Amino acid sequence: THVHEATLFVVSVIVLTIPFLLITLSYVFIVDAILKIRSAEGRRKAFSTCSSHLTVILLQYGCGSLIYLCPSSSYSPERGQVVSVVYTFVTPC
Repeated sequence: THVHEATLFVVSVIVLTIPFLLITLSYVFIVDAILKIRSAEGRRKAFSTCSSHLTVILLQYGCGSLIYLCPSSSYSPERGQVVSVVYTFVTPC
């Protein structure tokens, strides 16, 4: 069981980390482009849109990390319920 749990952990880290790094890299380019906008109002609107997208991404990846990266031996049904509520209800709001 320990080998399967370790394998699942490594695969989960890879599956969660690679897309997250690509998303982070894309946001670096987006922020660079936003900073080149001349008007303060345009920058504010662009940052406002990006901040809501970034919040959703962080919530999704945070919940995914809590679900898939925690060992099954430390599983807590209460934590699973909280993560499910955040993932299901808070993120769409």
